[in-house]
Amino acid sequence: MKKILFVLFCMLCLWGEVNEDDMVNEALNAIELKQYAQARDLYLLLYEESGKIEYLRESILVSAYLNDPQGTINLILSFQKKNKDYDLEIEKVLADSYLRLGDVKNSIITIEKIKTKENSPLVHEILGNLYYQSNRIEDALMELNKAYDESHSERSLEKLISIYSNTQNNERIGDLLNTHLEKYGCSQDLCKRSIEFYVKTKQISRVERLLKRIEEQSPTIQNATNLIAVYAYSKKYDEAIEVAKKYPLNRSILLELYVGKGDFAQASAQAKLIYDESKNPEMLILSEIYRFELIQKNPSKEDLKSMIANLKEGIAQLKKEEKAPQGLPEYLNFLGYLMIDYDLDIKGGMKYVQEALDQSPNSYEFLDSLAWGYYKLGDCQKAKELFSKIPQSKISELNELKDHQKTLLNCKSR
Repeated sequence: MKKILFVLFCMLCLWGEVNEDDMVNEALNAIELKQYAQARDLYLLLYEESGKIEYLRESILVSAYLNDPQGTINLILSFQKKNKDYDLEIEKVLADSYLRLGDVKNSIITIEKIKTKENSPLVHEILGNLYYQSNRIEDALMELNKAYDESHSERSLEKLISIYSNTQNNERIGDLLNTHLEKYGCSQDLCKRSIEFYVKTKQISRVERLLKRIEEQSPTIQNATNLIAVYAYSKKYDEAIEVAKKYPLNRSILLELYVGKGDFAQASAQAKLIYDESKNPEMLILSEIYRFELIQKNPSKEDLKSMIANLKEGIAQLKKEEKAPQGLPEYLNFLGYLMIDYDLDIKGGMKYVQEALDQSPNSYEFLDSLAWGYYKLGDCQKAKELFSKIPQSKISELNELKDHQKTLLNCKSR
C-alpha cells in the first residue's frame, strides 16, 4: 500500500495536484473511516518526504489501532532513535504492543518507566498483574494494593483475592472483603465470590449481615438480588421472599424461592402467572407439577384430568419449539406415570414414558414407570424384565423403587 501511495504521491506532485496539507487531510479522512492501515501508510509517506518527526509519531498512534504489534514496535524503536525526549503517549503504545505480543519482560520494563511519569491506579494494576505472571508475588501485591487503595476497584480487589487465596491468607481476604462490602457494596460477581469465601470459612452470618445493611442503605435491585442469594443459601426462604416482594424482580426468582421453601401452592400460582405473561409452555407444565405436589395424597379424578390436559398441552407446545428444553424427557415421564399410576389411560401413558426412555435409555425413573405400566396391564414378565435393568444400589436408596420391586416379585401374569 505504501509503495502504491508513494508512486501516486510522486505523480500528483509532478502534476501539481497535491501538497502536504492534502496528504494530511487524506490521512485524517482515512482515520475517520477507520481505514487505519491506509492512514498509517500516508503518515509514513509524509514522514519520508518531509522528514518531519511528527508524521512518524502520528503513524505510530494510528498503528496502535491495527493488529500489528510487532510492526508498531518497529516504528516506535525508529522514532526513539530520532527523538530523545521521553514521550509518554508513545511509551503507552509501546507497552500495549508488548502486552499484545505476550512479552512480559519488555512490558514490565516499559511500564516501570511509565510509572515514573504517571503514578495512576491503572498503571499499578497492570504492573501488578505482570509481576504476578513473573512470579514476583511480593512486588505484585505491593502494586495491586496501591491500585486498590487509590481506586477501590473490584478488578484490583479480585486480583488481590486470587493471590491471597493461592497463599491461603484467608485473614487478609476477610479484612479486604469486610471493609469493601461495608463501604462500597459489591457487584453480582463480587458478591458471589464473597459468599463463596464466607461459606468456605464458615462466616455466612457475617456476609448476611453485611448484605442486609447494604440493601437497607441502598435499596437497589442488584443489592436485593445479592441478599436474596445469601438468604436462599442459608435456606431462609421467608426472609428472601420478603425482600423479593419489595422489588420488580423476575418472577422466576420468586418461583425458585417458593419451590425451595416447599410452598407448592405459591409455586404453582407463580409458574402459572409466568405462563400467562410469557406463554412459555414449560411454565404451564411446572405449574401442574407443583399442583400435583399439593394434591398427590388424595387427588380427585377432575383434578387429575385437568392436570393431564394441561400437561399434554404444554408438552405439545414444547415439541413445536426449535430447541426442546433439557427437561422434556422428565416431563414426558411425569405425564405418562400419572396416566399409568391412576389408571386413567395406561397404554397412552406408556407411550409418553417410552418416548422419554428413547431419549434417556438408562434412566431408572423411566424404566420404573414403563415397568409399572406393564404391571398394570398384567404383563409381569415384561415388567420384571424392564425393572431388572435398574441397579440394585439405586433401588436400595428409594422407598418407591423398593415397593415396586416387592410388588413385582409377587406378580403373576394374567
